[in-house]
Amino acid sequence: TKLLQVGFGQAGADIIARNLCSGSFSALQAGCRVEAIYGFCDIRNFTDSCEVLQTDCVVFVNTIAAIVASHLKYSNGYVNKNVGDAFLLVWKFLTGMAEGEKPLVYEDLDLMENFAISDNIDEAAESSLRGCVGMIIEIESSASINNFAERLRPRMGDSFTVKLGFGLHVGWSIEGAVGSEQKVDATYVSPHVNFSMYLEGETKFFGVPLLMSRWFWVHL
Repeated sequence: TKLLQVGFGQAGADIIARNLCSGSFSALQAGCRVEAIYGFCDIRNFTDSCEVLQTDCVVFVNTIAAIVASHLKYSNGYVNKNVGDAFLLVWKFLTGMAEGEKPLVYEDLDLMENFAISDNIDEAAESSLRGCVGMIIEIESSASINNFAERLRPRMGDSFTVKLGFGLHVGWSIEGAVGSEQKVDATYVSPHVNFSMYLEGETKFFGVPLLMSRWFWVHL
C-alpha cells in the first residue's frame, strides 16, 4: 500500500479503495464530485534553471518537492500532480465530501493512513494558506536551495533567489482517473482547478508570491 500511496497520491488511493470495496478494479470509470481547495505552485525561472543545471535539474526539482511535501503534510494537504516546474496541491475537507466518499469507508484498507483531511472548509483554508507561506519561507532560507541559486546567479544576476508562486482557490471538481487503458492519472478536473492556475500566473503580473480568490478569502 505504501507504493500505491507514493505512486498515485490521495486521489489515486481513493480511486483504488473504491474499486477494492466494490470487489473489482477498473481505473476507467466515472469520477466523483468533491469540494476542495486547490493550489497551483510554480517554480520561477524554470527554463533558465534547467539550461544551467542540466542533469541536476531533477535534484533541484526534488529538493523543492521535498519542502513542498513537508509543509503539505502538516497542513492536511498533498501534491496531486507534478509537471516539472509546477505542482497541483489539494486540500480536501470532510464537509465537502459526500457521505459515501468519506475516507472512513476505507479505514480497513490502510490506503488512507498517510492522508489527513481537514474537518471543514474554514480549517482547510487556514491550513492551506499556512502551508504555502511556510513553503515560501523555507525556500528562501534553505541552504540546499541557496546552493542551487549560487550556481544560477552568473546567468540570473547577483541578487537572484529561487522563488515559488502560488494561486489558491476553492470549489468543486471531479476526482477520477483520466487517461486511457495504457496510462491513467488520478487527478481533479474542473474550472476551479484551472482558476488556481490562472491566479498563479497573475502573481507574475502583480509581482507577488501568492494570490487567492475572493471565494477562498472569505473562509479565512
